[in-house]
This record gives sequence, structure tokens and C-alpha cells, in this order.
Amino acid sequence: MRSVRWIGEKDMNILKRQLWHEKIFIMAFVIFILKNMLDSTSLIHIPGWVGILLIFLPMVLAGYKLIMQSYSKTGLVLMLLCVGICSYSSIKSKNYTLLYSCLSICALQHVNIRNVLKASIWTKAVVLSIHVGSYIILYYLRPEMITYVYRNGVVRHFFFLSHANLFTAYLVWMSLEFIYVNYNILRLPHYIMIWLLNFVFYQFTDTNTGMILMIGVILLIYMAKQDWHITNKVLSVVSKYIFLVCSIVFPLIAVTYNRLSGILLTVWRNLNGFLSGRLLYGALGYDVHGFTLFGRIVHFPIKVLWKGYWLDGIIFDNSFFGFFIVNGVIYLFLLSIAFYFLESRTSQLEKVLIIALVFYGIMEAYISNIFICFPLVFIGKYVYETKKSENIRLSRERGGGDAACIQYSHPGL
Repeated sequence: MRSVRWIGEKDMNILKRQLWHEKIFIMAFVIFILKNMLDSTSLIHIPGWVGILLIFLPMVLAGYKLIMQSYSKTGLVLMLLCVGICSYSSIKSKNYTLLYSCLSICALQHVNIRNVLKASIWTKAVVLSIHVGSYIILYYLRPEMITYVYRNGVVRHFFFLSHANLFTAYLVWMSLEFIYVNYNILRLPHYIMIWLLNFVFYQFTDTNTGMILMIGVILLIYMAKQDWHITNKVLSVVSKYIFLVCSIVFPLIAVTYNRLSGILLTVWRNLNGFLSGRLLYGALGYDVHGFTLFGRIVHFPIKVLWKGYWLDGIIFDNSFFGFFIVNGVIYLFLLSIAFYFLESRTSQLEKVLIIALVFYGIMEAYISNIFICFPLVFIGKYVYETKKSENIRLSRERGGGDAACIQYSHPGL
């Protein structure tokens, strides 16, 4: 049920101010995305001062947006606490994406996230298109400039980004942004075309996680659209607890490795093989460095002999190991609470995307980066809303002139 009432000049001014602040936020978000992508490209070299500008400018814009927002006393304390924690962790771990993501989440008050994601889609589409187009041209004209690697005898193309998995991350989550923005008008042929786009690039990147995620999300969306009671119930329960469960299970897997034997050790090794060795890296990381509450820098030798395994290129592709050992356990705690309370407010599509985020976090390390994995925006979307939120929108009166109305609706997609 929705009720609408017309509002006066004062509320019109509030609306215009909110729309201006939204544009400021979108500018900051787009610049953060550009900085994120330029940091990982070998196609374009940016001068140091440009890199500094691409950090300073969006932080100023996001800071301005934060200052202009209204807060309750509790809300202000929570915002300052989160920004303080993320600032401290970013400095300790040298991972400033945590801070940039936190600022973006906190600055989402009165921002239409569909407008944000539309800008995100266009930005990523343009940058990725430049990379793919340049790659194709140089592949034939200057093949010596092309770098790729082999995995199990299969060539993996990077398209001038730092890793094939990163290219796929941008493509897959951009596709999911498109689905979210256009959900109400998409039909089966659209989903097939989105899948085909990802499948074509899968032939070049050989990134299994992206294809599995895309297929899984499309299937879950189909089930959610059927509006079956059992499906709705399962999505609600899973989206509410899945991050919390993974935040407990994966650290336990790392901690208990040295104590396992017999059947349990066999199961652990089989699961590690299924996850392409990710569990072994987590166990090694904990055995050597332990865990951290607020983050720290972790170094490993180029090659390590550990428990009879030769391990090299040690990174934590599993986001939960990354939080536990590098970025800080505090984020497992905070995000578990956030997703627990989001369940009662999110739509079925948003629940599907939260589940997708957590699954992706099992296989990749990008879920703390809101500029790649966008479902973190749901935290900012709902944190400022009450059960019955007040959304102001412009409307045109018949006969000319701007008018405004307040449209009351329960939060959700």
C-alpha cells in the first residue's frame, strides 16, 4: 500500500538538495571505480599525481556527503565508529579499499542506488571495452605485447588487467548490476544473452568461479520469480545466516588443520582440492601468523615448504581467510550483524545477491571491495531507513511547473 501527498516549497528545496548530494555521491563512486580499475591495468600508466588526485577527490566528495547528512545520536556514533575502525585497519593492513568501501556505505543516505549502479555499469563497460578492443588489436598487430599464462595447459587471457579472475570479477558483477537495475523488465531472452556474454569471455579467461556464480544467480532468480513459499523461506534463512556461518566455519577450518587426522583429515583434503587449494593457504596463514582483530600486513616468502607441501604465490583467494588473517576479524563480526538485520528489509532479488556475494567470497578475495561486489550497498541503502521510509521524488503537474510529492512505501526492491 502506498499513499501520496503533495508537498510545498520547503520540501521541494529539501528534495533538490538531496538530488544534488546524490550527484556528488555518484561522482565520488565513479572516481573510486576508475581508481580501482586503473590500479590494476597495464594498458594505461597514470602519473603519480593523477593517482593521488583520484584518491583525494572522491574522499573529499564522500566526506562532504557525510557531513551534509542528518543523523540520530546513535547513527552518528555508529558512523564515526565504523569509519574510525576502517581507517585504522586500512592504515595497519595498507588495504585502503576497506576505508573507501566504508565511506561509500555510510554516505548512501537518500541516494537512489539504481542511479549509482547505472553510473557504475557505464563506467565499467567503457573501461572494459577499451581494454578488450585494445587487446584484440594488439593481439594481431603487436602480439609480443600480449601477456597471458597457462593453467593446466589452458591459456588464460588477462585483457591487460592484473589477473584473469579480476577481469571476470568486473564482468560478472557488472552483469549482476545490470540485472538488479533492470530486474522488472528482464525476460528469459535477456538472461540468456547475459549468460552468453559471460560464457564468451569465459573461453578466454578460464575463470570457473564467474561462470558458476552467473549460472547459480540466474537459477535462483528464476526460482524467486515463481514466488514459491519454500523458496522464499530458504532465501530468507540462507541470506540471513550464510555470512555468519562462513565467518565461523572457515576460520575453524584454518585453526583445526593441525589437529585433524584419519577420516576428518581426508575430508579436509578433499574439500581443499575442490576449492583449488584455498583451504591449505588459509591453514598456512593461520599457522604462521595467527589471526588479527583490526588488520595488519602479512608477508610470505616466494616459496614455502609447509607440512610436506611446496606453496608459492601465497594469497588468500578466500575472503573469510583474508578477513581472519589480514584485514581483521572485526569485519566478520560487523558484516555478519549487518546481513542478519538486512534479511527483514531486503527483496528476494537482494537476498539472492547477498547469497551470491558470500559464495563469491568463498572463492575470491574481492567481496570487501564495494566497487566490484556491489551488494554491500544494501547495507547503506537500509541502514538509514525505518520500517516505513519516506522517499521524496519529483513529479510534473499537468499544466507545467515542478511539483513534488512524498511517496510512502515499505523499503525493498
